[in-house]
Amino acid sequence: MPLFWFCLAAILGIPAALYLKFPSTAWALSAAVLLVLTILEYKLTKNYLRAPVNKRVLRIPAALVLCAFCLGGWRLASQFPTRSAEINAEDSSAEAVVTGVVVAEPYIRGWAKYVLVKGEQAVVDGEVFSFPEMVLVTLPPSFTIWYGDRIELSGEITGEVDPAGAWTKESAARFEMPYPQITFISSGNASRVIESALRFKRLMHHTIYSIMPFPESALLSGILLGIEEGIPDLLLEAYRASSTLHIIVISGFNVSIIAFFITRVFRRFLYPVWAIAATIFSLVLYMFMVGADPPVMRATLMGISALPAYYIGRKVIGIHNLTLTAAIMLLINPFLLWNISFQLSFAATLALLTIVDPLNDLIRRLIEKVSSENTADLLMGPAAILTSTAAASLAVFPILFQIDPSISSIGLLTNFLILPLQPVIMISGSITALIGMVIPAIGQLLAVIPWSFLALTNQIVIRFSMSPNARIPLPPWAFHASAALAVVILLSGTVFQIYRLTNPRPDSEQTE
Repeated sequence: MPLFWFCLAAILGIPAALYLKFPSTAWALSAAVLLVLTILEYKLTKNYLRAPVNKRVLRIPAALVLCAFCLGGWRLASQFPTRSAEINAEDSSAEAVVTGVVVAEPYIRGWAKYVLVKGEQAVVDGEVFSFPEMVLVTLPPSFTIWYGDRIELSGEITGEVDPAGAWTKESAARFEMPYPQITFISSGNASRVIESALRFKRLMHHTIYSIMPFPESALLSGILLGIEEGIPDLLLEAYRASSTLHIIVISGFNVSIIAFFITRVFRRFLYPVWAIAATIFSLVLYMFMVGADPPVMRATLMGISALPAYYIGRKVIGIHNLTLTAAIMLLINPFLLWNISFQLSFAATLALLTIVDPLNDLIRRLIEKVSSENTADLLMGPAAILTSTAAASLAVFPILFQIDPSISSIGLLTNFLILPLQPVIMISGSITALIGMVIPAIGQLLAVIPWSFLALTNQIVIRFSMSPNARIPLPPWAFHASAALAVVILLSGTVFQIYRLTNPRPDSEQTE
Protein backbone atom coordinates (compact mmCIF):
# COMPACT_ATOMS: atom_id res chain seq x y z
CA MET A 1 0.00 0.00 0.00
CA PRO A 2 2.82 2.59 0.52
CA LEU A 3 3.34 3.03 -3.24
CA PHE A 4 -0.42 3.49 -3.70
CA TRP A 5 -0.58 6.34 -1.17
CA PHE A 6 2.56 7.97 -2.58
CA CYS A 7 1.19 7.97 -6.14
CA LEU A 8 -2.26 9.12 -5.04
CA ALA A 9 -0.75 12.07 -3.14
CA ALA A 10 1.31 13.05 -6.19
CA ILE A 11 -1.80 12.99 -8.37
CA LEU A 12 -3.77 15.16 -5.92
CA GLY A 13 -0.93 17.68 -5.80
CA ILE A 14 -1.37 18.54 -9.49
CA PRO A 15 -4.88 20.07 -9.30
CA ALA A 16 -3.98 21.63 -5.93
CA ALA A 17 -1.18 23.62 -7.62
CA LEU A 18 -3.68 25.10 -10.04
CA TYR A 19 -5.63 26.75 -7.21
CA LEU A 20 -2.91 27.37 -4.60
CA LYS A 21 -0.73 29.16 -7.19
CA PHE A 22 2.54 28.73 -5.26
CA PRO A 23 5.73 29.22 -7.32
CA SER A 24 7.55 26.08 -8.41
CA THR A 25 10.50 26.90 -6.13
CA ALA A 26 8.19 26.86 -3.09
CA TRP A 27 6.84 23.43 -4.06
CA ALA A 28 10.37 22.08 -4.68
CA LEU A 29 11.74 23.47 -1.39
CA SER A 30 8.77 22.02 0.52
CA ALA A 31 9.34 18.61 -1.08
CA ALA A 32 13.04 18.70 -0.10
CA VAL A 33 12.25 19.61 3.51
CA LEU A 34 9.60 16.91 3.75
CA LEU A 35 12.02 14.34 2.37
CA VAL A 36 14.40 15.10 5.23
CA LEU A 37 11.50 14.85 7.68
CA THR A 38 10.62 11.49 6.13
CA ILE A 39 14.02 10.09 7.07
CA LEU A 40 13.63 11.37 10.63
CA GLU A 41 10.09 10.02 10.89
CA TYR A 42 11.18 6.62 9.63
CA LYS A 43 13.94 6.37 12.23
CA LEU A 44 11.51 7.31 15.01
CA THR A 45 8.67 4.99 13.92
CA LYS A 46 10.38 1.83 12.64
CA ASN A 47 8.19 -0.51 14.66
CA TYR A 48 5.00 1.16 13.42
CA LEU A 49 6.07 0.94 9.80
CA ARG A 50 6.87 -2.77 10.16
CA ALA A 51 3.42 -3.66 11.43
CA PRO A 52 1.70 -6.57 9.66
CA VAL A 53 -0.09 -5.58 6.47
CA ASN A 54 -3.46 -6.75 7.78
CA LYS A 55 -3.16 -4.50 10.85
CA ARG A 56 -2.22 -1.17 9.25
CA VAL A 57 -3.59 0.60 6.20
CA LEU A 58 -1.10 3.50 6.15
CA ARG A 59 2.35 1.90 6.29
CA ILE A 60 4.11 5.01 4.96
CA PRO A 61 5.53 8.08 6.73
CA ALA A 62 3.12 11.01 6.67
CA ALA A 63 5.97 13.30 5.64
CA LEU A 64 6.60 11.15 2.56
CA VAL A 65 2.92 11.44 1.56
CA LEU A 66 3.16 15.24 1.85
CA CYS A 67 6.44 15.14 -0.09
CA ALA A 68 4.67 13.33 -2.95
CA PHE A 69 1.87 15.92 -2.81
CA CYS A 70 4.45 18.72 -3.19
CA LEU A 71 6.14 16.89 -6.07
CA GLY A 72 2.82 16.81 -7.94
CA GLY A 73 2.30 20.51 -7.24
CA TRP A 74 5.83 21.30 -8.40
CA ARG A 75 5.30 19.38 -11.65
CA LEU A 76 2.37 21.57 -12.68
CA ALA A 77 3.78 24.83 -11.26
CA SER A 78 7.02 24.29 -13.19
CA GLN A 79 5.05 24.65 -16.42
CA PHE A 80 4.06 28.25 -15.63
CA PRO A 81 4.54 30.97 -16.65
CA THR A 82 4.87 30.24 -20.36
CA ARG A 83 8.24 28.68 -20.84
CA SER A 84 9.40 30.87 -23.75
CA ALA A 85 9.39 34.48 -22.67
CA GLU A 86 10.31 35.64 -26.18
CA ILE A 87 6.86 34.60 -27.42
CA ASN A 88 4.46 35.53 -24.66
CA ALA A 89 1.25 34.61 -26.42
CA GLU A 90 -0.89 34.30 -23.33
CA ASP A 91 -3.22 37.07 -24.45
CA SER A 92 -1.92 38.00 -27.87
CA SER A 93 -0.46 36.58 -31.06
CA ALA A 94 2.71 37.18 -33.02
CA GLU A 95 4.10 36.61 -36.51
CA ALA A 96 6.88 34.05 -36.28
CA VAL A 97 9.02 31.66 -38.29
CA VAL A 98 9.41 28.39 -36.39
CA THR A 99 11.68 25.49 -37.32
CA GLY A 100 10.82 22.12 -35.82
CA VAL A 101 10.22 18.40 -36.26
CA VAL A 102 6.89 16.53 -36.53
CA VAL A 103 6.86 14.35 -33.39
CA ALA A 104 3.43 12.67 -33.67
CA GLU A 105 1.44 11.10 -36.45
CA PRO A 106 -0.75 13.75 -38.13
CA TYR A 107 -4.46 13.09 -37.71
CA ILE A 108 -7.64 14.41 -39.32
CA ARG A 109 -10.54 15.76 -37.30
CA GLY A 110 -13.47 17.34 -39.12
CA TRP A 111 -12.22 19.41 -42.03
CA ALA A 112 -8.64 19.91 -40.84
CA LYS A 113 -5.42 17.98 -40.33
CA TYR A 114 -3.55 18.51 -37.04
CA VAL A 115 0.22 18.17 -36.72
CA LEU A 116 2.25 18.28 -33.49
CA VAL A 117 5.64 19.95 -34.04
CA LYS A 118 8.50 20.14 -31.52
CA GLY A 119 10.07 23.54 -32.07
CA GLU A 120 13.84 24.02 -32.32
CA GLN A 121 14.23 27.72 -33.01
CA ALA A 122 12.02 30.71 -33.78
CA VAL A 123 12.41 34.09 -35.43
CA VAL A 124 10.25 37.01 -34.23
CA ASP A 125 10.87 40.59 -35.45
CA GLY A 126 14.26 39.54 -36.81
CA GLU A 127 15.43 38.07 -33.47
CA VAL A 128 16.50 34.41 -33.49
CA PHE A 129 16.23 32.37 -30.28
CA SER A 130 15.86 28.81 -29.04
CA PHE A 131 12.24 27.60 -28.99
CA PRO A 132 11.94 24.07 -27.49
CA GLU A 133 8.13 24.17 -27.42
CA MET A 134 5.30 22.00 -28.73
CA VAL A 135 3.28 23.69 -31.48
CA LEU A 136 -0.05 22.43 -32.79
CA VAL A 137 -0.28 23.16 -36.51
CA THR A 138 -3.60 23.18 -38.40
CA LEU A 139 -3.48 22.25 -42.09
CA PRO A 140 -5.90 21.33 -44.90
CA PRO A 141 -6.86 17.62 -44.68
CA SER A 142 -5.23 16.82 -48.04
CA PHE A 143 -1.83 18.24 -47.05
CA THR A 144 0.87 15.53 -47.08
CA ILE A 145 3.23 15.51 -44.10
CA TRP A 146 4.79 12.66 -42.12
CA TYR A 147 6.20 11.89 -38.71
CA GLY A 148 9.89 12.85 -38.54
CA ASP A 149 9.73 15.65 -41.14
CA ARG A 150 11.73 18.77 -40.28
CA ILE A 151 9.79 21.79 -41.51
CA GLU A 152 9.78 25.59 -41.35
CA LEU A 153 6.50 27.24 -40.34
CA SER A 154 5.74 30.86 -41.21
CA GLY A 155 2.62 32.52 -39.84
CA GLU A 156 0.74 33.70 -36.79
CA ILE A 157 1.50 31.87 -33.55
CA THR A 158 -0.85 31.97 -30.57
CA GLY A 159 -0.54 30.54 -27.08
CA GLU A 160 -2.84 28.68 -24.72
CA VAL A 161 -1.65 28.39 -21.11
CA ASP A 162 -4.89 27.71 -19.22
CA PRO A 163 -4.85 23.99 -18.32
CA ALA A 164 -8.47 24.11 -17.16
CA GLY A 165 -9.56 24.74 -20.75
CA ALA A 166 -10.88 22.13 -23.16
CA TRP A 167 -7.71 20.01 -23.44
CA THR A 168 -8.00 17.11 -25.83
CA LYS A 169 -5.43 15.18 -27.82
CA GLU A 170 -3.50 18.43 -28.35
CA SER A 171 -2.74 18.85 -24.63
CA ALA A 172 0.99 18.44 -25.24
CA ALA A 173 1.01 21.65 -27.31
CA ARG A 174 1.43 25.05 -25.68
CA PHE A 175 1.26 27.05 -28.92
CA GLU A 176 -0.87 26.95 -32.07
CA MET A 177 -0.20 27.96 -35.67
CA PRO A 178 -3.33 27.83 -37.88
CA TYR A 179 -2.64 27.28 -41.59
CA PRO A 180 0.96 28.56 -41.79
CA GLN A 181 3.17 28.53 -44.85
CA ILE A 182 5.33 25.39 -44.74
CA THR A 183 8.78 24.76 -46.18
CA PHE A 184 10.00 21.15 -46.15
CA ILE A 185 13.60 20.72 -44.96
CA SER A 186 14.28 16.99 -44.48
CA SER A 187 12.73 13.70 -43.35
CA GLY A 188 13.70 10.96 -40.89
CA ASN A 189 14.53 13.30 -38.01
CA ALA A 190 12.69 11.48 -35.21
CA SER A 191 12.72 8.02 -33.66
CA ARG A 192 13.44 5.34 -36.24
CA VAL A 193 11.51 2.78 -34.18
CA ILE A 194 8.35 4.90 -34.07
CA GLU A 195 8.72 5.82 -37.73
CA SER A 196 8.97 2.14 -38.65
CA ALA A 197 5.91 1.36 -36.51
CA LEU A 198 3.90 4.08 -38.26
CA ARG A 199 5.01 2.82 -41.68
CA PHE A 200 3.88 -0.65 -40.65
CA LYS A 201 0.56 0.85 -39.53
CA ARG A 202 0.02 2.52 -42.92
CA LEU A 203 0.87 -0.73 -44.71
CA MET A 204 -1.58 -2.69 -42.56
CA HIS A 205 -4.24 -0.03 -43.14
CA HIS A 206 -3.78 -0.35 -46.92
CA THR A 207 -3.88 -4.16 -46.65
CA ILE A 208 -7.16 -4.16 -44.70
CA TYR A 209 -8.82 -2.02 -47.37
CA SER A 210 -7.49 -4.27 -50.16
CA ILE A 211 -8.69 -7.60 -48.70
CA MET A 212 -12.03 -6.60 -47.13
CA PRO A 213 -15.15 -4.81 -48.45
CA PHE A 214 -16.14 -1.34 -47.30
CA PRO A 215 -17.38 -0.20 -44.74
CA GLU A 216 -16.26 -3.20 -42.67
CA SER A 217 -12.67 -2.49 -43.70
CA ALA A 218 -12.99 1.05 -42.34
CA LEU A 219 -14.45 -0.27 -39.08
CA LEU A 220 -11.62 -2.80 -38.66
CA SER A 221 -9.04 -0.04 -39.27
CA GLY A 222 -10.68 1.97 -36.51
CA ILE A 223 -10.76 -0.95 -34.06
CA LEU A 224 -7.23 -2.22 -34.73
CA LEU A 225 -5.31 0.92 -35.74
CA GLY A 226 -7.34 3.86 -34.47
CA ILE A 227 -7.84 5.23 -38.00
CA GLU A 228 -11.39 6.56 -37.99
CA GLU A 229 -11.30 8.91 -41.00
CA GLY A 230 -12.66 6.35 -43.48
CA ILE A 231 -15.77 5.41 -41.46
CA PRO A 232 -18.92 7.01 -42.99
CA ASP A 233 -20.51 9.78 -40.96
CA LEU A 234 -23.86 7.97 -40.81
CA LEU A 235 -22.21 4.88 -39.36
CA LEU A 236 -20.29 6.96 -36.82
CA GLU A 237 -23.53 8.64 -35.78
CA ALA A 238 -25.14 5.23 -35.28
CA TYR A 239 -22.32 4.17 -32.96
CA ARG A 240 -22.58 7.48 -31.13
CA ALA A 241 -26.36 7.19 -30.70
CA SER A 242 -26.04 3.67 -29.30
CA SER A 243 -23.19 4.57 -26.91
CA THR A 244 -20.86 2.08 -28.61
CA LEU A 245 -18.39 4.54 -30.13
CA HIS A 246 -15.77 3.34 -27.66
CA ILE A 247 -15.15 0.14 -29.63
CA ILE A 248 -13.95 2.19 -32.63
CA VAL A 249 -11.63 4.44 -30.66
CA ILE A 250 -8.45 2.67 -29.55
CA SER A 251 -8.79 2.24 -25.80
CA GLY A 252 -7.66 0.13 -22.90
CA PHE A 253 -10.18 -2.54 -23.91
CA ASN A 254 -8.47 -3.00 -27.29
CA VAL A 255 -4.98 -2.95 -25.79
CA SER A 256 -6.00 -5.49 -23.13
CA ILE A 257 -7.10 -7.96 -25.79
CA ILE A 258 -3.87 -7.48 -27.77
CA ALA A 259 -1.79 -7.79 -24.57
CA PHE A 260 -3.58 -11.00 -23.56
CA PHE A 261 -3.02 -12.55 -26.98
CA ILE A 262 0.66 -11.51 -27.19
CA THR A 263 1.37 -12.67 -23.64
CA ARG A 264 -0.12 -16.11 -24.22
CA VAL A 265 1.87 -16.59 -27.44
CA PHE A 266 5.25 -15.52 -26.02
CA ARG A 267 4.75 -17.42 -22.77
CA ARG A 268 4.29 -20.63 -24.72
CA PHE A 269 7.47 -20.37 -26.82
CA LEU A 270 9.96 -18.32 -24.76
CA TYR A 271 11.59 -18.39 -21.35
CA PRO A 272 9.89 -16.02 -18.83
CA VAL A 273 12.59 -13.32 -18.99
CA TRP A 274 12.62 -13.26 -22.78
CA ALA A 275 8.83 -13.51 -22.92
CA ILE A 276 8.50 -10.44 -20.67
CA ALA A 277 11.00 -8.48 -22.79
CA ALA A 278 9.28 -9.48 -26.06
CA THR A 279 5.83 -8.64 -24.66
CA ILE A 280 6.96 -5.23 -23.42
CA PHE A 281 8.57 -4.44 -26.79
CA SER A 282 5.42 -5.51 -28.66
CA LEU A 283 3.09 -3.49 -26.42
CA VAL A 284 5.23 -0.35 -26.63
CA LEU A 285 5.49 -0.74 -30.40
CA TYR A 286 1.70 -1.13 -30.68
CA MET A 287 1.22 1.92 -28.41
CA PHE A 288 3.29 4.12 -30.70
CA MET A 289 1.76 2.59 -33.81
CA VAL A 290 -1.79 3.55 -32.82
CA GLY A 291 -0.83 7.04 -31.66
CA ALA A 292 -0.01 6.74 -27.91
CA ASP A 293 -3.25 8.40 -26.79
CA PRO A 294 -3.85 8.56 -23.00
CA PRO A 295 -6.09 5.44 -22.84
CA VAL A 296 -3.56 3.45 -24.84
CA MET A 297 -0.66 4.69 -22.70
CA ARG A 298 -2.61 3.89 -19.53
CA ALA A 299 -3.46 0.37 -20.67
CA THR A 300 0.07 -0.27 -21.94
CA LEU A 301 1.75 0.89 -18.72
CA MET A 302 -0.72 -1.09 -16.61
CA GLY A 303 -0.07 -4.16 -18.69
CA ILE A 304 3.70 -3.76 -18.46
CA SER A 305 3.62 -3.20 -14.69
CA ALA A 306 1.54 -6.38 -14.27
CA LEU A 307 3.74 -8.62 -16.44
CA PRO A 308 6.28 -9.75 -13.80
CA ALA A 309 3.51 -10.79 -11.40
CA TYR A 310 1.65 -12.57 -14.20
CA TYR A 311 4.68 -14.60 -15.31
CA ILE A 312 5.64 -15.73 -11.79
CA GLY A 313 2.06 -16.55 -10.83
CA ARG A 314 1.49 -13.73 -8.34
CA LYS A 315 -1.82 -11.86 -8.00
CA VAL A 316 -2.02 -8.59 -9.91
CA ILE A 317 -3.47 -5.73 -7.80
CA GLY A 318 -5.26 -3.57 -10.34
CA ILE A 319 -5.85 -0.48 -8.21
CA HIS A 320 -2.11 -0.30 -7.46
CA ASN A 321 -1.21 -0.51 -11.15
CA LEU A 322 -3.83 2.07 -12.12
CA THR A 323 -2.63 4.61 -9.54
CA LEU A 324 1.03 4.04 -10.43
CA THR A 325 0.27 4.38 -14.15
CA ALA A 326 -1.74 7.58 -13.67
CA ALA A 327 1.03 9.11 -11.55
CA ILE A 328 3.70 8.30 -14.16
CA MET A 329 1.61 9.75 -16.99
CA LEU A 330 0.75 12.91 -15.06
CA LEU A 331 4.33 13.52 -13.92
CA ILE A 332 5.38 13.27 -17.57
CA ASN A 333 2.57 15.58 -18.73
CA PRO A 334 0.51 17.10 -15.87
CA PHE A 335 -1.95 18.66 -18.33
CA LEU A 336 -3.33 15.20 -19.08
CA LEU A 337 -5.42 15.65 -15.94
CA TRP A 338 -7.65 17.97 -18.00
CA ASN A 339 -7.59 15.67 -21.03
CA ILE A 340 -11.07 14.19 -21.51
CA SER A 341 -9.58 11.00 -22.97
CA PHE A 342 -7.46 10.50 -19.85
CA GLN A 343 -10.44 11.24 -17.58
CA LEU A 344 -12.65 8.73 -19.38
CA SER A 345 -9.98 6.04 -19.36
CA PHE A 346 -9.10 6.50 -15.68
CA ALA A 347 -12.72 6.68 -14.47
CA ALA A 348 -13.86 3.65 -16.47
CA THR A 349 -10.89 1.55 -15.36
CA LEU A 350 -11.35 2.55 -11.72
CA ALA A 351 -15.00 1.49 -11.93
CA LEU A 352 -14.08 -1.87 -13.44
CA LEU A 353 -11.49 -2.48 -10.72
CA THR A 354 -13.57 -1.43 -7.71
CA ILE A 355 -17.26 -1.93 -8.53
CA VAL A 356 -17.56 -4.94 -10.83
CA ASP A 357 -16.24 -7.66 -8.49
CA PRO A 358 -18.52 -6.74 -5.54
CA LEU A 359 -21.50 -6.53 -7.92
CA ASN A 360 -20.68 -9.91 -9.45
CA ASP A 361 -20.27 -11.47 -5.99
CA LEU A 362 -23.66 -10.08 -4.95
CA ILE A 363 -25.35 -11.35 -8.11
CA ARG A 364 -23.79 -14.79 -7.69
CA ARG A 365 -25.02 -15.05 -4.09
CA LEU A 366 -28.54 -14.03 -5.13
CA ILE A 367 -28.60 -16.62 -7.94
CA GLU A 368 -27.28 -19.37 -5.67
CA LYS A 369 -30.01 -18.61 -3.13
CA VAL A 370 -32.77 -19.32 -5.63
CA SER A 371 -30.96 -21.86 -7.82
CA SER A 372 -27.92 -24.13 -8.01
CA GLU A 373 -24.22 -23.33 -8.26
CA ASN A 374 -24.14 -24.66 -11.84
CA THR A 375 -26.86 -22.20 -12.83
CA ALA A 376 -24.86 -19.38 -11.25
CA ASP A 377 -21.78 -20.40 -13.25
CA LEU A 378 -23.85 -20.40 -16.44
CA LEU A 379 -25.42 -16.97 -15.84
CA MET A 380 -22.36 -15.14 -14.52
CA GLY A 381 -20.82 -14.77 -18.01
CA PRO A 382 -23.65 -12.58 -19.38
CA ALA A 383 -24.04 -10.91 -15.98
CA ALA A 384 -20.36 -9.90 -15.97
CA ILE A 385 -20.78 -8.15 -19.33
CA LEU A 386 -23.78 -6.21 -18.00
CA THR A 387 -22.10 -5.23 -14.73
CA SER A 388 -18.89 -4.15 -16.51
CA THR A 389 -20.82 -2.03 -19.01
CA ALA A 390 -23.03 -0.50 -16.32
CA ALA A 391 -20.11 0.28 -13.99
CA ALA A 392 -18.02 1.93 -16.71
CA SER A 393 -21.04 3.88 -18.03
CA LEU A 394 -21.87 5.18 -14.56
CA ALA A 395 -18.30 6.36 -13.97
CA VAL A 396 -17.89 8.21 -17.28
CA PHE A 397 -21.42 9.61 -17.59
CA PRO A 398 -20.71 12.96 -15.81
CA ILE A 399 -17.72 13.50 -18.12
CA LEU A 400 -19.67 12.69 -21.28
CA PHE A 401 -22.62 14.79 -20.08
CA GLN A 402 -20.56 17.94 -20.63
CA ILE A 403 -20.21 16.98 -24.31
CA ASP A 404 -23.68 15.58 -24.91
CA PRO A 405 -26.35 16.20 -22.21
CA SER A 406 -28.36 13.10 -23.01
CA ILE A 407 -28.54 9.42 -22.17
CA SER A 408 -28.83 6.42 -24.44
CA SER A 409 -31.84 4.21 -23.80
CA ILE A 410 -30.33 1.38 -25.84
CA GLY A 411 -26.66 1.65 -24.86
CA LEU A 412 -26.59 -1.10 -22.24
CA LEU A 413 -28.35 -3.66 -24.44
CA THR A 414 -26.32 -2.79 -27.54
CA ASN A 415 -23.03 -3.08 -25.65
CA PHE A 416 -24.19 -6.40 -24.21
CA LEU A 417 -24.71 -7.73 -27.74
CA ILE A 418 -21.57 -6.46 -29.47
CA LEU A 419 -18.86 -6.57 -26.77
CA PRO A 420 -18.47 -10.39 -26.90
CA LEU A 421 -17.76 -10.06 -30.64
CA GLN A 422 -14.81 -7.69 -30.22
CA PRO A 423 -12.10 -10.15 -29.08
CA VAL A 424 -12.92 -12.38 -32.07
CA ILE A 425 -12.80 -9.37 -34.40
CA MET A 426 -9.47 -8.10 -33.07
CA ILE A 427 -7.67 -11.45 -33.03
CA SER A 428 -9.00 -12.76 -36.36
CA GLY A 429 -8.66 -9.31 -37.96
CA SER A 430 -5.03 -8.97 -36.82
CA ILE A 431 -4.08 -12.43 -38.08
CA THR A 432 -5.88 -11.86 -41.39
CA ALA A 433 -4.22 -8.46 -41.96
CA LEU A 434 -0.76 -9.82 -41.15
CA ILE A 435 -1.17 -12.76 -43.53
CA GLY A 436 -2.68 -10.45 -46.16
CA MET A 437 0.42 -8.26 -46.05
CA VAL A 438 2.52 -11.28 -47.10
CA ILE A 439 0.07 -13.32 -49.22
CA PRO A 440 -2.88 -11.13 -50.34
CA ALA A 441 -4.85 -14.04 -51.88
CA ILE A 442 -4.92 -16.01 -48.61
CA GLY A 443 -5.68 -12.80 -46.72
CA GLN A 444 -8.79 -12.27 -48.87
CA LEU A 445 -10.00 -15.80 -48.12
CA LEU A 446 -9.44 -15.48 -44.37
CA ALA A 447 -11.02 -12.02 -44.30
CA VAL A 448 -14.45 -13.67 -44.45
CA ILE A 449 -14.15 -14.52 -40.74
CA PRO A 450 -13.58 -11.01 -39.30
CA TRP A 451 -15.82 -9.48 -41.99
CA SER A 452 -18.82 -11.53 -40.85
CA PHE A 453 -18.44 -10.38 -37.23
CA LEU A 454 -17.84 -6.78 -38.31
CA ALA A 455 -20.95 -6.83 -40.50
CA LEU A 456 -22.99 -8.28 -37.63
CA THR A 457 -21.70 -5.55 -35.31
CA ASN A 458 -22.66 -2.85 -37.83
CA GLN A 459 -26.14 -4.28 -38.30
CA ILE A 460 -26.81 -4.50 -34.56
CA VAL A 461 -25.67 -0.93 -33.98
CA ILE A 462 -27.54 0.52 -36.96
CA ARG A 463 -30.82 -1.20 -36.16
CA PHE A 464 -30.77 -0.22 -32.49
CA SER A 465 -29.75 3.37 -33.27
CA MET A 466 -32.83 3.77 -35.49
CA SER A 467 -35.06 3.71 -32.41
CA PRO A 468 -36.87 7.07 -32.08
CA ASN A 469 -35.88 7.31 -28.41
CA ALA A 470 -32.29 6.13 -28.83
CA ARG A 471 -31.06 9.24 -27.00
CA ILE A 472 -33.07 11.02 -24.32
CA PRO A 473 -32.16 14.66 -23.48
CA LEU A 474 -31.58 15.41 -19.79
CA PRO A 475 -31.94 18.61 -17.70
CA PRO A 476 -28.82 20.43 -16.41
CA TRP A 477 -29.29 19.19 -12.83
CA ALA A 478 -28.69 15.63 -14.03
CA PHE A 479 -24.97 16.43 -14.25
CA HIS A 480 -24.65 17.26 -10.55
CA ALA A 481 -26.78 14.28 -9.53
CA SER A 482 -24.81 11.84 -11.68
CA ALA A 483 -21.46 13.31 -10.59
CA ALA A 484 -22.37 12.98 -6.90
CA LEU A 485 -23.59 9.41 -7.43
CA ALA A 486 -20.46 8.43 -9.37
CA VAL A 487 -18.13 9.94 -6.74
CA VAL A 488 -19.92 8.20 -3.87
CA ILE A 489 -19.94 4.81 -5.59
CA LEU A 490 -16.32 5.04 -6.80
CA LEU A 491 -15.09 6.17 -3.38
CA SER A 492 -17.05 3.41 -1.65
CA GLY A 493 -15.70 0.81 -4.07
CA THR A 494 -12.14 2.09 -3.65
CA VAL A 495 -12.36 2.07 0.15
CA PHE A 496 -13.81 -1.44 0.07
CA GLN A 497 -11.00 -2.57 -2.26
CA ILE A 498 -8.34 -1.10 0.03
CA TYR A 499 -9.97 -2.73 3.05
CA ARG A 500 -9.94 -6.14 1.35
CA LEU A 501 -6.28 -5.74 0.40
CA THR A 502 -5.19 -4.69 3.87
CA ASN A 503 -7.47 -7.16 5.70
CA PRO A 504 -7.34 -10.36 3.64
CA ARG A 505 -9.83 -13.03 4.59
CA PRO A 506 -8.36 -16.36 5.72
CA ASP A 507 -8.58 -19.29 3.38
CA SER A 508 -11.46 -21.63 3.78
CA GLU A 509 -9.14 -24.33 5.12
CA GLN A 510 -7.87 -21.99 7.81
CA THR A 511 -11.35 -20.93 8.87
CA GLU A 512 -12.42 -24.52 9.22
